[in-house]
Amino acid sequence: MEELMKNDNYEYNVTESSVTITKYIGTSTEVVIPDTIEGFPVISIADCAFEGLSELTSVTLPSCLREIGSNAFNGCLGLVEITIPSGTMVGNYAFYGCTNTKIHKGGK
Repeated sequence: MEELMKNDNYEYNVTESSVTITKYIGTSTEVVIPDTIEGFPVISIADCAFEGLSELTSVTLPSCLREIGSNAFNGCLGLVEITIPSGTMVGNYAFYGCTNTKIHKGGK
């Protein structure tokens, strides 16, 4: 069973053993997604979770991340660089419109 939750920065779903971030609601332009929320690993970023946040310049992903949803960072025009952890599946158009973004794969 999933339960939709919210903190100062994210809306997220908690399942029995993990967290999926469904939307970024914070105000920082430099985001560090934590390894855990409420003691559960953050394993997924949902479709469109950061879509259209053109002022976003930096996102640090947790090493336990396993999936980035379709269009997750679509339109994040200010995003300069991101490192995707090894083994993370990336959905269609996850970084569409991020023309100035350097995407590194295989980070910790």
